[in-house]
Amino acid sequence: MKSIFESYIDNELGRVSCEILSDCEFETKLSELSDSTVIKTNSHLCELVEIKLSNDWVPKGMSFEESKGWLWKIRKIGPAEEKLKLRCVLNPDVEVSSSPDTGENLDSIEIEGKSKVLHIGTEDPEALYYRAEKSDCMPNRLVNESETRYALIYTNYLEYGFETEIPELFENETIYFHYLYAINSIKQSSAHPDELDISTWFAVEQRKDFLMREYEGKFTANN
Repeated sequence: MKSIFESYIDNELGRVSCEILSDCEFETKLSELSDSTVIKTNSHLCELVEIKLSNDWVPKGMSFEESKGWLWKIRKIGPAEEKLKLRCVLNPDVEVSSSPDTGENLDSIEIEGKSKVLHIGTEDPEALYYRAEKSDCMPNRLVNESETRYALIYTNYLEYGFETEIPELFENETIYFHYLYAINSIKQSSAHPDELDISTWFAVEQRKDFLMREYEGKFTANN
């Protein structure tokens, strides 16, 4: 598969990139609307809204230094077979360590350097399953196709991020995924001085319904 579009942000640990990949050979058509980027492939309309996370989202007394979010809506618009993937990873420039750091409805990875820590987060398989039950930008038929009870496993952990395989869609079906990133200096918690601050974990612990309350209107091509 090859990358057909990439967005990124640099930080002291390296570059966090978010990209979409396809197994088809074609000339990708891109357009930039007022608030989104649209990538039209042979059989999909892929729309990306890029956001900044807010310190208002984390508990009182917490904050993070820098952030970015990538919100994706993908709609099948043609009959041609095509496999798509999303990927969001840190490409480190310095020595770092990483480990999964999950939560309720959250898949997250913590990546730590000498002085900085960042999190990349996305909805976990249970959250995707619950959305499919409600046909919330996740086709309801996927519930019956799930091999795991109450879970839709499309996203896998990588060493420094995530990769999501877009399930095969029927024409006019739309699916949604997001990745959120936040970085901070390593420091002690203001509320619990014997513990490290976890503001970046709280920053990426967001679900689609919360994000869409503010950003749904920014999607133009897939609304």
